[in-house]
Amino acid sequence: LGRMGDRVVSWHTSFVTENGTEIRRSTVPKDFWARLRQCPGGLELLEAFRRVEEKERNVAHLDMGARLETEATYTAEYGKHGLNNLIDGDSVASRIMFADTEQREYVDVILAKDHEVYGAFVETAFEDPGRTPKQMRILVSDNAAGWQEIAAASEISGDRIRIRFEPRMARRFRFDLGGDGSGERIMELGLLAEP
Repeated sequence: LGRMGDRVVSWHTSFVTENGTEIRRSTVPKDFWARLRQCPGGLELLEAFRRVEEKERNVAHLDMGARLETEATYTAEYGKHGLNNLIDGDSVASRIMFADTEQREYVDVILAKDHEVYGAFVETAFEDPGRTPKQMRILVSDNAAGWQEIAAASEISGDRIRIRFEPRMARRFRFDLGGDGSGERIMELGLLAEP
């Protein structure tokens, strides 16, 4: 640590040896996330950190009493929970595909109780890029009658769509995926809340 100095990329200001001795860093860590992005393999590590956060803080889960609704026509390709496959914890065998027809493709998430939600994600079907959603809007409703948009992603690339927004206390959230007749396919979705 003495030789490496500020070349050690970590947000920690000290380290503990195997004997329990604390070693303080001689240099204060700078912007950890910017440094991490610049390191070899840093972007892959950053993606791993994001996925850990999404697993740990996801409140849209069957085991937590959440459920899903939609009026759009879809097919549940695998799994036993139908539309709720998207929140059953199995992102490999849980995809749904919307029908190849002009329709509004959306999924409403109804949480068991109000949560202060600060973000959302959708895992797309990476092996079928033609069915990747072209947009994602997050809307919220207090009474399931009127919906208010709180965030949107208009440039989508890769197999994971992420949106962060100002924390919003609510129970009902809508993932609006648009719909251009191509039958979007998604594997998992989630809402993030502070523990």
